[in-house]
Amino acid sequence: MFRMITTAAIALLACSAAARAAVIQFDGTMSSYTTVVGVTDPYAIGLPETYSIVLNTSSNSLLNGTLTFTGGSGKQLSVSGGTITVGSTTDLTGISVATTGGAIGGSVSLSFNTVIPNTTQAGLDTLIGKSGSSSLFGFPFTNGTQGFYTGNATAVAVPEPAALGTLGFGLVLLRRRGR
Repeated sequence: MFRMITTAAIALLACSAAARAAVIQFDGTMSSYTTVVGVTDPYAIGLPETYSIVLNTSSNSLLNGTLTFTGGSGKQLSVSGGTITVGSTTDLTGISVATTGGAIGGSVSLSFNTVIPNTTQAGLDTLIGKSGSSSLFGFPFTNGTQGFYTGNATAVAVPEPAALGTLGFGLVLLRRRGR
């Protein structure tokens, strides 16, 4: 009986955590830079450059996350804000990018031909393995350079920390009860 109650509580907590917030990760490559003002590749990430972006969401809002260049540069930026729009495509737009010093700024956009059913974790998970396009625009550097990076993006699976914590707690309770 206790095991059934514990299992039900774990399932309920995991589902409620997934309904409130979702985490999604995209890996890709920024392959080109188009200059608007200034010089090519002003951020000096070295094109092509692989990246990983992890976004924390709530409903159709993108709350925060990180953008890490995983190739040679190793630069990491914080991201905040933005929205998930579901229409004929699934678009993640208006994501603000900043460095800790705030010397540069811009926005990230991701677009997928795959349309998700909703913005829950399960809905976002339908993007896993799907490819889309990415752009990193703006970057008004102190030297006045502006432009945009473009490339590709692929959604990848990322475990949700709240669900893992709930599962771990439930397993501890089951183990203690079994003794």
